[in-house]
Amino acid sequence: MLKITDKKLCTACGACTSICPVDAITLVLDREGFRYPKVDMELCMDCGLCKKVCHMRCQRSAPQPFGETVFAACLKDKKALVEVSSGGTAWALTQEMIHQGGVVYGAVQSGIFETRHVRTEGLEDAKPLRRSKYQESDMGTIYRQVKADLDSGRNVLFTGIGCQIAGLYAFLNKRPASLITCDMVCHSIPSLRMFKEYIHALEKEKRGKVVSIVYRDKSLGWKKNQIAIYFEDGRVIKEWSGSHAYHSSYTAGLISRPSCKECRYQTLPRISDITLADFWHYQGKLHAENAEHGISLVVCSTEVGKKFFNLTRSLLDTEQVPIEMAVKSCTHLTKPAPSQPHRNKFFAASSIFGFMTAYRFYEKSKRIMNLLRRCKGKIRI
Repeated sequence: MLKITDKKLCTACGACTSICPVDAITLVLDREGFRYPKVDMELCMDCGLCKKVCHMRCQRSAPQPFGETVFAACLKDKKALVEVSSGGTAWALTQEMIHQGGVVYGAVQSGIFETRHVRTEGLEDAKPLRRSKYQESDMGTIYRQVKADLDSGRNVLFTGIGCQIAGLYAFLNKRPASLITCDMVCHSIPSLRMFKEYIHALEKEKRGKVVSIVYRDKSLGWKKNQIAIYFEDGRVIKEWSGSHAYHSSYTAGLISRPSCKECRYQTLPRISDITLADFWHYQGKLHAENAEHGISLVVCSTEVGKKFFNLTRSLLDTEQVPIEMAVKSCTHLTKPAPSQPHRNKFFAASSIFGFMTAYRFYEKSKRIMNLLRRCKGKIRI
């Protein structure tokens, strides 16, 4: 029987729920707003499969010889480029797999508080997968569907974050030739509880019901992306991501999942065939025409991944770049987000005073500390 005694050792990848032969395991939210496996003891056979499949309970295999191939890329279709969060490489990969008659798996936000992994095999059905979702995806038993497709001879593209790819490989116990994996470089997994508190506070302040959110609105450009909140009455509120309460808390590490602190998948070589991120500091030949629309950083870590990416080149403008440029541009390509010493205090404060009050107190404290640092050595007593 699987028992989580240290929450830093669970990523909610869902491998245990998928492998349980009697469906005794479900992922449920804890008090902080993160999913963890819960075992129904009346159903559990104590077969031990859940322990064996857990990717956090075993050492990751030794890194292969370094051989990543790195590109800057963006969609040639500029209309579609506006509708995606970054350079649109994930959409090019999706189109190629579907055109081959394959199946695509990825995260979709089906409700304001509901993000989950789904299976798609049509371009129209795959469009909701395109935008960023700064929420923890409910994996359910999705790996079973992936295995069924692979066993039936279908080609599969599976997109997620590093720990979800690790969970899939652990469940399959192999890396099938017909499976292409693509991971998105992430900062961490944010708390659903904190997101709910933020939305409820906003609804109270604005006296309206929030019906949807776009985390990376490009109406002012890719590098000036905004959080766009849509209300039931038609109102839309947009705010720059850098000053947005929820997004700022996320990037500061205040609302991160415990397992993200020492993520073993934010490193080279990456665990998946293809890795995608924003190429923020890119200044190459694609920059002039696409800087406002978005440029993807693409890392092909396997020969399979490189071959599949090459099949999408007709849909993309690309430039091969040195790995050093990628590492310099994307911090979390090679190391996890730094731990936030005030994280637990922030959760405790939000439990008492609410998310927005805790966030405002944190911001005020941060400004005071920054002021004191600037004044250090200048004050004479």
